[in-house]
Amino acid sequence: MRKLLASFVGVALVVLLAGCGNPSGSSAAIEKIVEVGCGLCSYGMDGVEGCVTAAKIGDTPYLVTGAELDAHSSGLCQSVKQATVAGE
Repeated sequence: MRKLLASFVGVALVVLLAGCGNPSGSSAAIEKIVEVGCGLCSYGMDGVEGCVTAAKIGDTPYLVTGAELDAHSSGLCQSVKQATVAGE
């Protein structure tokens, strides 16, 4: 279940982390391990109602969109987990 969660969140976060393009023309993807948790329970994000999946990149949590992942039933309300993401 943990690998499925990490893979699912990782794919969803690729879209989040993808840049507008690299001026040099190279396409070197960077892998990074980030925290994922509930936006309300784990990160106390303003304007968030209910349990939603969020990823913390640096010191800032971002809502994960485009992924059908229930933060509450995945255990993300009780503890944060790690996911590997790739992007430019």
